[in-house]
Amino acid sequence: ATASQPATTRDANLSNDLLNRAIEDAGRWAFGTVYVEVWVMNEAHRLERPEKGFWMDERFHLPSENKTGCKLCQLVNPKAEGYVHPTPVAPGVGLAGVLWSQVGNQSQTRDLRQSDRFSRRERNAISITSNKEGSSTELDAEEESRLGQSGNLIWIEVDALCSDPDTASTHRMKMFADCGLGLAAAVPFVIRGQAGIVVYMARAGVNQYKLRSLQNEEYLQAATDIIGSAYSMRKVRKTAIVARYSEGERALRRIKAKFLAMIALGVDLKKMAMYGAPNNLQSPATDDDIDLMEYPEKIIDNCTTKARKIVTKIVVKSMGASFSPPPPAPWRQALLTLIGCLLTLAMISNLNVALNEEDSAFGLIMPPFGALMTLQYGLSSAPASQPRNIILGQLVSISIAICINYISALETWHRQTIATALAIATMQKLGIVHPPAGAAALAFASLPSKSWSNMGFMLIANTMAIISAIIINNYSNTRQYPTFWGFSKLY
Repeated sequence: ATASQPATTRDANLSNDLLNRAIEDAGRWAFGTVYVEVWVMNEAHRLERPEKGFWMDERFHLPSENKTGCKLCQLVNPKAEGYVHPTPVAPGVGLAGVLWSQVGNQSQTRDLRQSDRFSRRERNAISITSNKEGSSTELDAEEESRLGQSGNLIWIEVDALCSDPDTASTHRMKMFADCGLGLAAAVPFVIRGQAGIVVYMARAGVNQYKLRSLQNEEYLQAATDIIGSAYSMRKVRKTAIVARYSEGERALRRIKAKFLAMIALGVDLKKMAMYGAPNNLQSPATDDDIDLMEYPEKIIDNCTTKARKIVTKIVVKSMGASFSPPPPAPWRQALLTLIGCLLTLAMISNLNVALNEEDSAFGLIMPPFGALMTLQYGLSSAPASQPRNIILGQLVSISIAICINYISALETWHRQTIATALAIATMQKLGIVHPPAGAAALAFASLPSKSWSNMGFMLIANTMAIISAIIINNYSNTRQYPTFWGFSKLY
């Protein structure tokens, strides 16, 4: 910005430069990061990328490589033909929306847990190269320990996310995957009421041992605080500038009012400049005089404004995220789902018949298995369909329902409400959300006669369903089940 530019233009450019420099510094010194974006939540509850809110490593795409049809140019260069503008997205839509939904459940304190140490041999193989001297410098014991530990950021594969039928992917998200930006992670920030995320992206073939190291991820998290501060400073800075300009205008009005009053009183301005103002000259009233009776009205206006914003946000979000519904599945996939559901439910139903013949009290609660079939064969890639969520979700939900049943003072509808609500909230907190488990909690709370043995038979039936889904789903070339196990990691 130059002195010839208007003050407002210079102020806006300075704010943009502060944000861009913070983003560039974050990406330049982090290992493996070649692209950085910042997305913030606006008043319409949409994620938007602010002006100059991105950075890309020049070594990843040199200016000499600019050519017609280059997807990287279409992502970062507004002047390129076919440029894809980063339009605002709803939470859960596109790469930024998916990452926002993912890190939204994490604590803002971002507690770093030091775990999953790599082998001593791998740590000893790492050294830091000095740019000035061109020599290799050994890490001290503390730095080596931190580099040998993995952080807690969740790096996702962009290509796998695009092919996931349960993900609301966008054209821009697919272009990132086509350009070789294979891994992405997000760090949230909330500074002065402004919430957002910083998206860090790395090449598909990056050294993940160094990328996921505690040292690298601590730097990314600290850099996010700087980026969030640079962005949140925009609004505060604008308010301060407006206040300074307004203060100057008020001062000019007061000076003008004084001069007019002195002229009206017949004061000789030339003599006053030489000998000072008369003692009986009083200053006129200023714009700073405030009527205290206006405060209740201001409070009512503030409450009305906040209520209007909340209602507007709810109405805007209820209109949808402008994302098209998923396409119908091919006949072959629908037939495979039919076969899988028939065979699995046949096994579980036979088990239920055998248990009822032995003792009717041991019978299974069948309705949740209908929902389980929908997940395992209709949404096989969804996290709620995976074995970890199935087993742990059922275990936690049924245990809560049985424990609530021990409180004899509660009526049936009390048990149903409390047990189901607690089960769903607990599953969400632990990251093991499983809809059929919520239904099972409601069923067990409705039937106090069901005991711990019934829970054991429910877990056996769910295990049978998992084995059946593994065999039938993996017969198809377009399905993968499960997508993860993860029993050892419970948040």
